[in-house]
Amino acid sequence: MANPPAQVPLPPIPQLPNPTVFDPSAQLPARLQLRIDSWQNNPPASQFQTYGPISGYLHNKFPSDYFLIKPQAYLSSVSKQLGGHHRIDSHGTAVDQDRQYPDFTVCQFFGADSDNTPGDVVRVVYEIGTKTDPLSKLEVLRQLRTYLQAITARRCDEWLLGVGQVGNEVYLFSNQRSSTFLSAYPNIDWISLFDHRFTDQLNQIRDLGYANDQVLSLRQNV
Repeated sequence: MANPPAQVPLPPIPQLPNPTVFDPSAQLPARLQLRIDSWQNNPPASQFQTYGPISGYLHNKFPSDYFLIKPQAYLSSVSKQLGGHHRIDSHGTAVDQDRQYPDFTVCQFFGADSDNTPGDVVRVVYEIGTKTDPLSKLEVLRQLRTYLQAITARRCDEWLLGVGQVGNEVYLFSNQRSSTFLSAYPNIDWISLFDHRFTDQLNQIRDLGYANDQVLSLRQNV
């Protein structure tokens, strides 16, 4: 009888600086913390360098017990009703080929897909750009506002946060439970990713989601 293969030892976990730079309260895995911390002095040079770490951060910030992080990737399927091959976005909606989609959405969800379960509620829309010149940054904000307005056209009674990121800077939109989006901090333009106001807004929208979940649970148990 062959001997079982020897277990390969795991590589050592890198040591974190004390204190950490980015969102210390999040208690991120060490390598992820080091990657994002490094952006303070060496901003990511492209969207593709940004996607992975931000995805990891959002998954940590918004636990999967209550939230789903939905990427922009399409899912392909065939539908007789729509006449052949078409594309489905990550929210389960048939889409036009030319329509663009945000890089990430953070959605609150309530269980299995069924007629008796409330639909997923978008809490955060996150759009990432690459170029740091003023016109390119304006284009990121234009796209972000388009996505936010499309969501509130269907549902404007929920809190919704919009985040635009270019390099190590972010811009924050908040709707304050209305169909109008304004800067989350009036008279404030782009701020550093490492500014506490960025994580404050994410914490606030997450906690509002928790509160909404508790209200829904009470209604279902009445």
